Amino acid sequence: MKVKYWANRHSITVKKDQESKWRKIEADEDGKYGVVFTEEGEHTWIFKAVSPAGTESKYVESVIRIDRTLPTGSLKIGTESWDSLQSRSSKTIKRGSDPSMRITSDDEPSGIRSVEYAVSTQRITEISKMGEEELTWKTYRSAVKVPLNKKGVTIVYARITDMAGNTTYLSSDDYKYEESKTIISKIKDMPTGSVATGDNTPIVLFVILLLAAAAVLVTLSVKRQKRGKK
Repeated sequence: MKVKYWANRHSITVKKDQESKWRKIEADEDGKYGVVFTEEGEHTWIFKAVSPAGTESKYVESVIRIDRTLPTGSLKIGTESWDSLQSRSSKTIKRGSDPSMRITSDDEPSGIRSVEYAVSTQRITEISKMGEEELTWKTYRSAVKVPLNKKGVTIVYARITDMAGNTTYLSSDDYKYEESKTIISKIKDMPTGSVATGDNTPIVLFVILLLAAAAVLVTLSVKRQKRGKK
C-alpha cells in the first residue's frame, strides 16, 4: 500500500529507531496488525509478512505523512489586520463604502488545501461554535469587497484549512456602515462688499461656506478683466 495523503490523526505508536531494522508487530484481538506513527513529518516504512515457517512476503512500501500543526494566516481589510479568532471587537471601524479584503495563508509541512471567508452580523468567539452559526463560506481567490450591513455591524471571518484537515479561524473587528456626508452643503450669494483700486487690482470677495461640521470663512481672489478702448 502507498499513502498519498496527509493525516492529523493516528491509532498506534512505533518508536523511532536510530538504525533501520525490522520490528515485530503483534496482532490485536481481531487479528489485525497496525502501527501508530506519532512523529510529525513525512516518513517511509517498509512492511513484510513472515509465516510461522519463516516464509517472507514481498516488501510493501508505505509513505506516512503526519501534520498536526495549524496553518497560519492573516485577514487584512484596508490598513487593519488580524491573525486569530477575536474574543471581542477592540474597536468599531466606520466606513462609508465597502472595503477591500485580502487573506494570506501558510502551512508546514502539508500545505494549504483551502482558504474561505464569510460575512456575518453575529460575533463568534469560540472555534467549537463555528459550526453552530449559519455562516455562508465562500472560496477566497483574490482581493474582494466586503458588503457592509447598512443597519448593524459587520464581522468578517476567514477559514484556512491545510492538506491534513487542520483548520485555523480568523475574525475582524466590528465594521459599521456610516453614510458619507457632503462636505459643502451650501454657498451663500454673494459678497457683502468689494474693493477695486484699478483695472488690474484684485477684487477681494468674502464668501461664507457652510460646511457639514462648521461654518468657515474663505477669502477668494479674482482679477477684473481689462476693458478695451472704445
